[in-house]
Amino acid sequence: MKNLVKITVLAILTSFVLYSCNKHNEFEPVSKMTEAESVSFFKENMSIFDARVRTINESFFVKELYLANFSDRSWDKNEIGFDNTLFKDNGEGNDLVANDGIFTSVEEFEFNNKIVYEKDIEVKSVMNEMITSPEFKHAKKLNQLKADYQIHTIYETKDGLTGRDGPKAELSCDVEICSSGCIADWIWDGFGCVCVSNCSFTIGWG
Repeated sequence: MKNLVKITVLAILTSFVLYSCNKHNEFEPVSKMTEAESVSFFKENMSIFDARVRTINESFFVKELYLANFSDRSWDKNEIGFDNTLFKDNGEGNDLVANDGIFTSVEEFEFNNKIVYEKDIEVKSVMNEMITSPEFKHAKKLNQLKADYQIHTIYETKDGLTGRDGPKAELSCDVEICSSGCIADWIWDGFGCVCVSNCSFTIGWG
């Protein structure tokens, strides 16, 4: 009987240790990249997939930038500047989940005549086309995500705000990580800003 108890206790302890190790490995920190490696990784593996607004309450919303990563590796950045706004993907403040690719604005914004409060819609897209770099390597995975992606879509056109359901078109642009000359210079000691050029796209953040 004593031996049976010892064996049982040993088995429980072994299971606990293995579980702890697995949990530790699951949340192992992402290895840091050099600036050149990070820029190359972004261009080859990531898409500026969507820009969204998410309701906080009847008066305020936050901006969300969905940077979809199609690599098996994680990008080593969880804060970025875009459109003169600081976004973080660290699970703190208004950001819901750390490292899920949904970067949330640190600042909250007030609903207005362009971005209006809608009681039954928590999150809506305000971007008319997703963006990839010419160096992007995962067209098949991107098309699958487009097919699976379902969200209420509303974006700004010359005629005002227009709703549309279904996946958006893909736009190939020069996507750079700007280490100078952007909001990062005077807001925080971050990596830089996502800068898009040589294409035309619309974000109806207003």
